[in-house]
Amino acid sequence: MTNTTINKSNILDKKFRSIDGGLSGLPLMEKATKKLNYISSKVEKFTDLANEWWKYDGKFKTLHKFNPVRLEFIISQIKKNFNISNIEEKPLSGLKILDIGCGGGLICEPLARLGAEVTGIDAVEKNIKSAQIHANQNSLNINYKHSAVENLPNNKYDIILNLEVIEHVNNQNLFISKSCELVNH
Repeated sequence: MTNTTINKSNILDKKFRSIDGGLSGLPLMEKATKKLNYISSKVEKFTDLANEWWKYDGKFKTLHKFNPVRLEFIISQIKKNFNISNIEEKPLSGLKILDIGCGGGLICEPLARLGAEVTGIDAVEKNIKSAQIHANQNSLNINYKHSAVENLPNNKYDIILNLEVIEHVNNQNLFISKSCELVNH
C-alpha cells in the first residue's frame, strides 16, 4: 500500500484521502454546540431524524438511492490511492477509516463489510445509538463514538470521510484542519 501526504490547504486533493461531502455531525445541546463548532439550528432536526436512518422509504430515502453510486466512487478512489487491485471478499482489510458525521452508519457498514477497520463519529448521540444497533443486528464490528472531530484524540486514519458535514459547522477551517491532523501521512 502506498501512503501519500495531503496538502492541508487542499483537503479535496486528487488522491481523495479525505473526501468532503455524511449527513450529520451535530451536538445535542446548545451549550455544546457553541463549544463544538456546529450550527445549533441543526441539532434538533438531526436528533428528531435519528430513527429514520435505516428506513429505505423514510426521510433518508434519497441517501439510500444515491449511496450505491457514492460508495462505488469512494471505493474506487481508495483502491486507486492504495494500489488495491484484488477483488477478494475483503479488499479494504488493513485500512483504518474515519467517517466524520456518520449519521446512522450508511457508509460505515459497507466499508466494514469490505474489511476496513471503521470508526464512525457523530455529534448526535441518537445517531450513534441507531448506528450501533443496526451494526450489531448485522454482526458488524464498527467503532461508533458520540463525538465531534474537534474532541477526538489524535489517532491516525488512512482515510477520512467528511460526507455532507461541512455545511453544518461554524468554523470550516478549524473542521478541515482537525480532519487533516488525523490523516496517517
